[in-house]
Amino acid sequence: MRFVKAINLGLMATLAGAGCNPSVFDTELDKAPVVAFDTGSAPLILPLSSPPSGGTVAARMLVSRKDKAYLAIADYDKNGKVALHQASDSDLGNLGNTPVQTAAALGPNGPFILGTPSYGLTGTDTAPGRVALMTLNLLPDGTSSLAIQPTLQKTEHYGIAVAAGKVTGDPASPGEFVVVSNDTVQLLGADARTVIASTSCPAVQLYDPTAGAYGYRPVAVANFFAGGGDEIALSGLGHVVFVQYDRTTSSLVCLPTALSQGTMANFGTSLVAADFDGDGHMDLAVGAPPDRAYVYFGPFDTAGDFVSIGSPNSNNFGKRMAAFPKPIGTRLMVADATALVNGRSGAGAVTLLDVARGVSGDAAAITWANLFDSNEDAPTGVFGDSLGSLEFNTQVCSAAGGPNPVPWATSGSEVLTYFNYPGSPGDLRCSN
Repeated sequence: MRFVKAINLGLMATLAGAGCNPSVFDTELDKAPVVAFDTGSAPLILPLSSPPSGGTVAARMLVSRKDKAYLAIADYDKNGKVALHQASDSDLGNLGNTPVQTAAALGPNGPFILGTPSYGLTGTDTAPGRVALMTLNLLPDGTSSLAIQPTLQKTEHYGIAVAAGKVTGDPASPGEFVVVSNDTVQLLGADARTVIASTSCPAVQLYDPTAGAYGYRPVAVANFFAGGGDEIALSGLGHVVFVQYDRTTSSLVCLPTALSQGTMANFGTSLVAADFDGDGHMDLAVGAPPDRAYVYFGPFDTAGDFVSIGSPNSNNFGKRMAAFPKPIGTRLMVADATALVNGRSGAGAVTLLDVARGVSGDAAAITWANLFDSNEDAPTGVFGDSLGSLEFNTQVCSAAGGPNPVPWATSGSEVLTYFNYPGSPGDLRCSN
């Protein structure tokens, strides 16, 4: 077991409570690997809904490697230890034995869409992309298996970004999948095969060749305009536009509303849709590395406002972001892979922020917690390449328990899950 700690930068917090199995970890402020790869790049992680009560599985993730064909379901037990259920050779064959780079889900247990933008592995930048449909088979003991069906193969970088939501606004529909390629966004049915509509917004370059095909995922789907269906937020180079489904013409329409910050070229490197201020409307966080992120408050069909969050002397702040739930509203997670931590340049950190509306200056974003890799043995500049929130079901420990969000972040070839950290309500494995 690899013992590592999460400590609030600049402040050592004292936490009470020993957790449900303290002998597994060395201190109360710790994290445990989800899975560690011996070599290779940081994996893609898609947190799944926590399994229902009655089994032994407390949390679940979908894990893939970016450098080889590998896909698995990672099932946590109550102590944070993980069992991996890998995709079969035939399922990997349905992916063209190509790494899964992007994934999205229509519901807590799927169906899922998997993006393999370099399907074919020709070794060139024009390899055809593909998406596939994945379903979960939930077993009586709480574990699961997966099945993959190939669907659509298109031009280069097809599947560079995928998302899911109720874009058509059809109440009878389970929702739709969104697939992005170089400069086109396509709306697919829940089978990930039926093409509903497609469009290319003028002046939007969705693929940034300087950033790399797999480092740029500029798509978010949410009900930004308080209408009947979700909208698609797309990031070009330096601005964000919105796409809406027109039920009259059965087509995707590029809306005139756009977000930008002057000539800031990296504006839109990452997008996160969530209700950050807790008012019931979806907001949009926009990353603008090297040192800034913006949160725009919805709904966007009214005169909205935004806050700017800066990180002086940063080279990577805002490149990767995610949402982290709280009782009312959502916290913003922002990674800075080159942050200075404990005198180590490039160690990297993830900051969890409470974002306030109608507040200016430093009070617009209050740091709730900072996460980093205290082992200091990972390569520099890689911490937080993937990050997010995992739903941990504490009912595996106690009938009175409930779901708790747990933050996680990648550190090179490892995925570190923070069960206890400054700001957390005790050890999140069995705090209830």
